[in-house]
Amino acid sequence: MSESELTPVPKKIKFKHDDDDNEELEVAKPQLNTGETVSEDTTEKQKKKKRKNKGMKAKMNRKAAKENKERQAREERIARGEPEKLPTPKQLASKYLKDWQVDRINWKFQKGRQLWVIRNVFDTDALSKEDFKIAVEYFEEMPTGNARTILLEKTKETVAKASISENSGVEQDFGEDEKEEIKIKTNKTTTEANLSQPDLKKRKRKLEIDSKKSAKIAQEVLKRAKKMLKALQRK
Repeated sequence: MSESELTPVPKKIKFKHDDDDNEELEVAKPQLNTGETVSEDTTEKQKKKKRKNKGMKAKMNRKAAKENKERQAREERIARGEPEKLPTPKQLASKYLKDWQVDRINWKFQKGRQLWVIRNVFDTDALSKEDFKIAVEYFEEMPTGNARTILLEKTKETVAKASISENSGVEQDFGEDEKEEIKIKTNKTTTEANLSQPDLKKRKRKLEIDSKKSAKIAQEVLKRAKKMLKALQRK
């Protein structure tokens, strides 16, 4: 028997992976996935930021275009000798009435201006005393038509409402209803907030001033309405 036949053949060794190795392999995969997720999140944030910046830029461009358009319009008005700022409806109505009073030959009728005056003729803030006097003359000479009829009905309604208030026994300077309202508000304030006596006096005084101011405005409105009614009924 030969030597090769006597030498034992070694067995094939099988390597086993312990649990630690398996755990390391299992951890490695999530790390790769996490890296990919972080990369995706970063990309998404960059996209959102880019969209936001793009939106802001578009907004700024629109704002700049609007400002540029307003600037050009303002420069054109100045070049034509017109005021830098556009006149308010109140200013336009005042000019319309004064132009009618001063130069009726070159004066031009404007329906929009006339309607604005009709709507605000009794408003002490919208139409000054001087402009109201001109308006009375203007509407007195206005020919019979739809506008005159509308103003006449408006005037009659205003006078009627004011007359009801007068006949109800309400004081013109400071009525009983206003006094009772002040008393209720003052008592409510005292209960809820426990204000000091000086604060209560200040609040009461403010309510009194506001009420007197409202009564004064109401008197002026009635005065205007009576003047307008008298002028419209002359013709």
